[in-house]
Amino acid sequence: MTELALFVSTFVLVFALGLQSLNVNGGHYVAAFMTSFMIGAGNLVVLKIAPHASPTEMASYLMGGPFGIIASMVFHRRFIKQENALRKWLDIIGWRIRRLIGRVVCLFKGHHYNMTELRPNTLYLCTRCRKEMFDRSFDDIEPMSDEDLEDFKRAMCLEEEARQEGRA
Repeated sequence: MTELALFVSTFVLVFALGLQSLNVNGGHYVAAFMTSFMIGAGNLVVLKIAPHASPTEMASYLMGGPFGIIASMVFHRRFIKQENALRKWLDIIGWRIRRLIGRVVCLFKGHHYNMTELRPNTLYLCTRCRKEMFDRSFDDIEPMSDEDLEDFKRAMCLEEEARQEGRA
């Protein structure tokens, strides 16, 4: 039973390390983040069992690595074909998690309407949870400071210049 545990834990560890390397080299941030948990789990089991391994347990430990790295390469190659669909799905999940965290913070601290964001058909958005401010009027908005107004004007000028360069 210990041989199987060592084989599986080494397989998982090397599989995750291979995926981690491929994900880091490919710039897949979310996937690299997720594989770190697999690496940790594999390390925990290996470090717990391997120090007192018998010869057969050492052999199973050594066999888990080659199978793990080949499996990670095959898995990653097939995974990359579906990357666009999965990346969109993970982005949606990440966006929803960020929004959920923002809602929880706003539940305890109240909404954070300190920065004006100009959006069509909205008055003002909470900078944490993105909730629109429906029950307020323009009179409730604090005026922009001179520094914020200058930054806003500078941003509008840069946007106009970029638009003009795009037409030329």
